[in-house]
Amino acid sequence: MDELTSLREQIDRIDAQLVALFEQRMAVTAKVGQYKLSRGLPVLDSGREKQVLAGKAALLHDKALTDDVTELFQTIMAISRRQQQTLIQTHQQQ
Repeated sequence: MDELTSLREQIDRIDAQLVALFEQRMAVTAKVGQYKLSRGLPVLDSGREKQVLAGKAALLHDKALTDDVTELFQTIMAISRRQQQTLIQTHQQQ
């Protein structure tokens, strides 16, 4: 096996873990959506989002990746918000 194939296999294993973790995260964000729905809270809490982004960047060992990890979590949080908005809209249509 050549080095490139080995590296790609490592990426595939990491990606499988990321997918599993993403599914877990989305299950929890669905529960957050239910909580917000039951209490009439807005989906977006921009103050909380800023804190989360800063916290994720602080976890980095390689600070050169700050912009990239920020973009990654902005995307993940946008997906979570979309999921929560869909939940709320579906509930309102019933």
